[in-house]
Amino acid sequence: MSALMHTAPLPSLRDFAAPLQQQPSRLCRRQLHRRPVSARHVAPVCHACTKSSRRDVRASARAVAENPVAPEVKAGQKTNWYAVVASAEFMLHDVQNEAFAEQLRERRRLLLERDTDVNFFLVSEPAWLDEKFPDKAKQVRRPCVALVSTDQQWITFMKLRLDRVLKLELGEATPEEALKSLAPVPDFKPLNQTVKNYTAPYPPYKPGWWQQFEPKE
Repeated sequence: MSALMHTAPLPSLRDFAAPLQQQPSRLCRRQLHRRPVSARHVAPVCHACTKSSRRDVRASARAVAENPVAPEVKAGQKTNWYAVVASAEFMLHDVQNEAFAEQLRERRRLLLERDTDVNFFLVSEPAWLDEKFPDKAKQVRRPCVALVSTDQQWITFMKLRLDRVLKLELGEATPEEALKSLAPVPDFKPLNQTVKNYTAPYPPYKPGWWQQFEPKE
């Protein structure tokens, strides 16, 4: 018995680690899109990409918190405007994007607490989208909504948070030009009436919550 024990030593930690080191590196999301559809479901998510995205969000949030003041919005005066655009359904009526409403409320509360004018607005079917960006406008599903602001850092932060939106720089424009809308927001039914098996423990936001963020005539 003792002879058998000496001829078969116990495996070391290196023996367990070796097979793991021989495995191929994990694929990032960009690589997954180049593979067949079936591979997307079995390939692991790249943690490096996820961590990098989280670092970008945190860095952008710090920059916004440290410098919340942006150019004031004055009628007839040109200033630089920035925007993120997506379909109205995603921006205003997506059960996976309900935090968007709370983010806008918190941003407005912060600006008012610091005695700063609100410098962001929701614009339904912005007139400048097709005029200034005819090619990029084709990427946006209609009807659409734009979140526009004079604060470039905050728009960059919102782009990282919302993810599935198109970020655009309008350049210099008057408030009348940047906030011009071609059509109102479509009528949406409450989410608990349109989403099957709505199981959230709280009632969804009522349609029309976005009206407080639309430009006032």
